[in-house]
Amino acid sequence: MPAHSPPPGAAARPHSGWHVRIVVLNWNAAHLTARCVRSLLAAEELRDGPEFTAEIVIVDNGSIDGSVPLLRRWFPDLTLIENPSNLGFAEGCNRALRDLDGIDAVALVNNDAVVRTGWLEAMAARMRSDPRIGAVAPRIRLDSGFVTVRVRPAPRAGAGRVRIERVSVDGLDATDRVLAGDGVVRPPAPSIPLRLEREVERDGELHVPVPADAGHLTIAVRSDREVRFTLGDGDLTAAPSEGIVEATLPVTIDSHRRINSLGTGLTAWTEGFERRAGEADRNDFPSEEVPGWSGGGVLLRADALRSIGLFDPSFFAYYEDTDLSWRGRRAGWITVTEPAAVIDHVLRATGGSTWPGFFVLNYRNWLLTVLRNGGRRDIAVALRTAARLAWVPTRYNVIGRLRRLRRPDWRIASRWGRVAASLAGAAPRVLAHRSGPVGTTPTDRVRSIWQPRSSPRTPAPRPDGPTVVFVDVTETLRSGWRAGIQRVVTELVVGLTDRTDIELVPIIWSELDGAYRRLGPDETASLLAPTTMRNHPPAPPAPHPIKRIIGPLTRGPKVTACKDAVRHRRALATRPAGQADLVVHEFPAGSVFFDPDATWNLRAAPRAEWYPRLARTGVRIVSLQHDLLPVTNPAWFDPNLAQVFRDHTDAVTTWADLVICNSRHTESELRSYAAQCGRQVATTVVTFGADAASSTPVGELDDELLTSLDGRRIVLTVGTVEPRKNHTAILDAFDRLGAAHPDATLVIAGRQGWRVEDVADRIRRHPGAGTSVVWPASVSDATLAALYRRADVVVVASHSEGFGLPLIEALGHGAAVVSSTGGALSEVGADAVTTFDPSRPDELAEHLDRLLGDPAELARARERARLRDAPRWADCVAAVASALRSRLDS
Repeated sequence: MPAHSPPPGAAARPHSGWHVRIVVLNWNAAHLTARCVRSLLAAEELRDGPEFTAEIVIVDNGSIDGSVPLLRRWFPDLTLIENPSNLGFAEGCNRALRDLDGIDAVALVNNDAVVRTGWLEAMAARMRSDPRIGAVAPRIRLDSGFVTVRVRPAPRAGAGRVRIERVSVDGLDATDRVLAGDGVVRPPAPSIPLRLEREVERDGELHVPVPADAGHLTIAVRSDREVRFTLGDGDLTAAPSEGIVEATLPVTIDSHRRINSLGTGLTAWTEGFERRAGEADRNDFPSEEVPGWSGGGVLLRADALRSIGLFDPSFFAYYEDTDLSWRGRRAGWITVTEPAAVIDHVLRATGGSTWPGFFVLNYRNWLLTVLRNGGRRDIAVALRTAARLAWVPTRYNVIGRLRRLRRPDWRIASRWGRVAASLAGAAPRVLAHRSGPVGTTPTDRVRSIWQPRSSPRTPAPRPDGPTVVFVDVTETLRSGWRAGIQRVVTELVVGLTDRTDIELVPIIWSELDGAYRRLGPDETASLLAPTTMRNHPPAPPAPHPIKRIIGPLTRGPKVTACKDAVRHRRALATRPAGQADLVVHEFPAGSVFFDPDATWNLRAAPRAEWYPRLARTGVRIVSLQHDLLPVTNPAWFDPNLAQVFRDHTDAVTTWADLVICNSRHTESELRSYAAQCGRQVATTVVTFGADAASSTPVGELDDELLTSLDGRRIVLTVGTVEPRKNHTAILDAFDRLGAAHPDATLVIAGRQGWRVEDVADRIRRHPGAGTSVVWPASVSDATLAALYRRADVVVVASHSEGFGLPLIEALGHGAAVVSSTGGALSEVGADAVTTFDPSRPDELAEHLDRLLGDPAELARARERARLRDAPRWADCVAAVASALRSRLDS
């Protein structure tokens, strides 16, 4: 069919009534995808109007991390297709392209890109102007601004080229995102995954991505001679030290954008390339016909897809767009560029040449594309070029080394072997489909046996990107509790997850791997929607007599080691699929390790060992200090716990870049302890919120419990039953009320803790157990909120608290509060609460008697609570985010 003639069924449509489907593919990168989708939703042209309407479809490609629950949380009104496994870019997108009834055009946008206002309108107008147009390619820019650094080695006869080793901006590694400009040579990479080599012989330019507020830029090159570096007005000549020349230059000039792609083209040997890649961005690029388009951003006419088919599922990733655009050209459709449509793309955020599967898929799919679409000459040139590319490293790294009696390096040669084997397996099928639609039938068979496995990338900081924060939630997830520290952790995680300036990565310690790993889907959903605060069940029954006899015989070191080995193998066999791929092998420099949980209980990763490792790799450490009670009052705790907590606090005061304290009281005690140990510690105070459970699903109400309290005067106490919580004083005070208040019920909402067997027994055996003294087995967020609202009085009797979350939550619900003066409670409650000495249960009883017996007094207490300007979790999260994003010197 001649190129100027529109394909069948492509008659010009009216300019109104168009419907566009926008497809975004996600694979273990929910934060990037959310950034993309938010830019789509913010684009004004997506609002339904007379020109066209649009819908957004998110496709999750079998993510093994927490992407699906996050995307469902952020975008509940959008269509989310969940693929059962990673089907690759080709078939992953196809799942959203096969049902095109009522669709006039499809826009593909990479999840690591953001669109600019007018992008879709400009492309749609260009496509509707000519019925021959099957695809419109936008102007895809690189997401960051760039500055140009000039690198000039000192001239010397016979000297070789200098090699760029690393480039960082304000301490963040930017090496892989640096663009090679004039005078920079890119030799073949000697390693797998491919390393991006850049070398300069005389005078070269490097285009370095920088954030808008960049301070300084550091470049290190391998050289045995002086090198001169120039950035704007800054000029520095540095000498080598042990073969490395390093220079740090201030960034004093404005950055400029550069092009990622403006359509695609083909080399003389038929390899695909991004047109105008690396050029400086400008606004006067012409709209022109080009050979192809990039799948990172394109508008495709639905009629074209109906006639030629979709992506070839067997390509998995790479060249699937070149193949489809070439098939379109053969069928008579043309591709044009539309520079007015702008998309900004993050370079190498989700793939690229360093991805393990890139080499095999890139070269195999190149050859498959030529076999399907090229002529005989194209095929011959491509095969000769591939043979030459394979022969050079084989000759030098294998044959040459064997001749010199050295161990051969098979890395690149073996990859070319995989390319050849995979090509041989796929070529017959591709040749059989040189004509006719491709990809019209769903399939899960998309992987070649020669394709290397790959794991999702661990999120890493990038210039102008969000702060990457790894947060340890091990104890919160494993405990299943929803009280105290666990409530703080979940509120912070939920709040920080929804922020765009923070990329929060919850992690859990994996005993199986001896390392941290990211959360899976179920764990993420559990963390985002905890509903129940469990109490400890009654003590377990005594073991069987036979177990008591043989038990000691199975506790020897050898027997224990055998049992542990069996448990380990069993756990490995039954672990969820893909969990091992989420292991964080190294935390990236420039990221933040946030420690808000009870991590002193994490014996396998003691902070005295863990923090120094993080600090050495350039990771900032931010810890949340809840209190210092095991240090200041060790008698309240198990001796082992007290010692472990002291060791943990020593690590915090030694290594943390910043410690967030929940009160001035906690900050004062931490600073005092650090000073006693001869240390200084950077601190900031952030107050927790009173609007408990406002940011998470609240679970089901315990109707049976609440009904049983109808008509009763409720005295509520919330918190773990442990020595310092002073439940003995509460029970003593409540018993003193006696017959004066027969309609009063003490409700104890909290799990059984440590060293309180006598207190727990007293509660269970209380004469009024179940009526005047109630200890629920569990309390959901919804039930707790209802108890706060219905309580006549909330009692906080602790000997000491680092903050006192139940106190602030009770005030937030407008409850009358009677609080002890222990620790930070006076600071947190201020004049909104009635106070008593925690050692005086008689004083507590007097306050309870007065409040329960005098309606006017109770009303005044509630009014004080109502007038209290209670802090909100949103404010707390914002303050924590600010602390996490702050730049600190250790």
